[in-house]
Amino acid sequence: GINRDAAVVVMTTEVFKNMLYSDKEDLSRLYGVVLDEFHYMNDEQRGTVWEECVISCPRHARLVALSATVSNAPDLRAWMSAIHNETELVESTDRPVPLRYEFGLVDGTCLPLFRRKNSGPGGADRENRR
Repeated sequence: GINRDAAVVVMTTEVFKNMLYSDKEDLSRLYGVVLDEFHYMNDEQRGTVWEECVISCPRHARLVALSATVSNAPDLRAWMSAIHNETELVESTDRPVPLRYEFGLVDGTCLPLFRRKNSGPGGADRENRR
């Protein structure tokens, strides 16, 4: 079960959404919510869960939406400001942990997916071609 009295509670967006809709939950002490992988809001199957969390989250709670791949960040900021509360956009192109694309063999060996080490979506080769 979930220790609802803990200082930090980690859960899926689906569990958080259910907490928002439950009449048994007291969210008056809720300080903030971190929504990781926020680009899933554009996912046809699961995106509505992220949307419902933003819409239904108490206005006093701070929202942090994280994504390294969201393409319409300014639009999302404007929407979140209108729906939830004033929202700031913090952007960075720095990737402290570089993406690496590998595939694993049955024996546990990992091999690069691309010939060039920094190739692939989000790879350094892509950034250098601009």
